Amino acid sequence: MLFRESINVFQKIGLTFQVAKTALAAGLSWFFANNVVDSAFPIFAPLAAILIIQVAVFDTLERAFYRVMGAVGGVCIGIIIGQWLPLNALSITLVVLISFGISTALKFPPYLLVQISVSALLVLFFGQQEAYALARIFETLIGSVTGVLINILIRPPNPIPAFERRMPELCHKTATVLRGVEMSNQSNHDVMYSLLEARRLVAEAEDIFQELESARKNLRYSPLQKKARSQISELIHHMKVIERMIIQVRGIVRSLMDINTKTDHVYNLSKTIRSVSGCLNLFGSFVSYSNKVSVELLRDALNKAQQELESNYHIIHEQEKDTTVIMNLGSVFTDFSRILLEIKTALGDIENRNQGNQ
Repeated sequence: MLFRESINVFQKIGLTFQVAKTALAAGLSWFFANNVVDSAFPIFAPLAAILIIQVAVFDTLERAFYRVMGAVGGVCIGIIIGQWLPLNALSITLVVLISFGISTALKFPPYLLVQISVSALLVLFFGQQEAYALARIFETLIGSVTGVLINILIRPPNPIPAFERRMPELCHKTATVLRGVEMSNQSNHDVMYSLLEARRLVAEAEDIFQELESARKNLRYSPLQKKARSQISELIHHMKVIERMIIQVRGIVRSLMDINTKTDHVYNLSKTIRSVSGCLNLFGSFVSYSNKVSVELLRDALNKAQQELESNYHIIHEQEKDTTVIMNLGSVFTDFSRILLEIKTALGDIENRNQGNQ
């Protein structure tokens, strides 16, 4: 308890764990470079460590790679220009011009533009000797490697808890949109609002899916997070299911809007919508916390929803004579059925994997 309270105090004054890792990487980089590189002030090592460390491991690796490449490129440019021109306004202009030109042509990240220019200018200012140039490269390499290792080995970021919160929330929002069109006698203005919400949820689902893919890419370079890699793969599978269900809810809302423009008859879909939206909420809970109880609850809800769906479909199909309305109603019930099938299939896949692991 005392440890957690201390952590909270440090975070309030800006001393987060990421800041501590960056400071440690800078100090160790200086120590290693000072004992490896023959330099009075190996400042490039801690500088590289500070600049490359990001929250995500992959982003840190990417910055480290570009940082080293920038140092090599800048040193080469500085040596070449320094061999032909003395230190003056013209040589400085050429160094910056060539550095930015090459970086832009090769589509390097914006932060690398400055890195190449700074490396080239330092070599131009302080000498073109091979020993000095190699020292700058080695310092950058030491700082980059140290920063990467610190970020990988010391409490690498775990994205799982955040996704386990966001995905059930997305399922709940989807269920809320569906409950918003419980009665088909709503005005088209109300249904249009639900349609816009459904479209927004599709975009939100796509964003979460992209973030999951990015998290999987980062975890690939974290050898200490094997369990997290397995969990993120499962969450990606669940997210695909959720995204498809949101698209089907959007289709339901769209079809109900079309029906409203063709008939004044009231179709009571409340029981079906409630049962399907209940399955959506339970699936969201299942995503974040699956156990025997949640599986049984979800399976029981699926069976009841399927029975309600079939019963409601037969009643409405017998009452309606308009072919166009029947087609739209068929589309609504097809999307309902697909939502239930998506959940049932995902549940079966999980059970099969669990049996295979036993």
